[in-house]
Amino acid sequence: MKTTFVSAVLAGCAMAGDTAAWKQRSVYQVLTDRFAKSDGSTNACTSLSNYCGGTFKGMIDKLDYI
Repeated sequence: MKTTFVSAVLAGCAMAGDTAAWKQRSVYQVLTDRFAKSDGSTNACTSLSNYCGGTFKGMIDKLDYI
């Protein structure tokens, strides 16, 4: 079991890439609350101090966009 875990970690590190590889990649940060609501509504959230209603289901529905 430990060997499998260590192998998985090392494989992940090998695929991580170097600085040049990261410069060619896109990295996304999604704020679930702000991104998409599960009911499909697109009302803008105007107050950053309030919960805006985005959900993981809403994000999943928009995976093609991401």
